[in-house]
Amino acid sequence: MNFNNDRKGMKPIIGNTFNGDVSKTMKTFNWKPIHLEKTVLDTAKYVEKAMKK
Repeated sequence: MNFNNDRKGMKPIIGNTFNGDVSKTMKTFNWKPIHLEKTVLDTAKYVEKAMKK
């Protein structure tokens, strides 16, 4: 896996804002999204653990 090549694919979406309506999903599955801060912290912990392997 080449991280630099993967980043190139994201370049066109950097700086854009995307909005979505997940209300139907929330109602159907009685689901509540995870706060962004928790998501970022969980991801950082996972990456840190993976890098130690």
